[in-house]
Amino acid sequence: MGKIDFSKWVDEVINTSYTNGISVLLNTIDQSIIKEIELNGVTLDEKVYITDKRLWHGMRDSKPALIKLTIDELKSIYDIVNKPDMILLDKYDGRFLFIRNISEKLLIKLVFERNRKNSCLNYYTSSKIDPTGLDIKTKHKILYNKKNI
Repeated sequence: MGKIDFSKWVDEVINTSYTNGISVLLNTIDQSIIKEIELNGVTLDEKVYITDKRLWHGMRDSKPALIKLTIDELKSIYDIVNKPDMILLDKYDGRFLFIRNISEKLLIKLVFERNRKNSCLNYYTSSKIDPTGLDIKTKHKILYNKKNI
């Protein structure tokens, strides 16, 4: 799926009152990032998938406005997957966090789960967080860090 196609798909999901749970290829992780992740002892397929159901979950109205992504931020998921500022591994639940720094006090956090049949990632949810919400010392392992956040 290209960037323009993904943007249109997000609009379609937003304008639909139901989801089908259809999985689509969101994007691929840049090969240089995959190599760096492998240096940290983790093997991943470059493919990243998303379903309309999970996207809808990430933008639901029950999320507080301060952490909910805007429509433009949802559309930026495509770019964040390919060129994140940081990728973390949650040591407790095994989820992967793709981080994009959007201001001095705010990050976009995309959460992905590894597919058990292969090593590709599936989108789980997203939110905005304060950088102090990352626990690098105990909970998260840095797999990739472009900007040294």
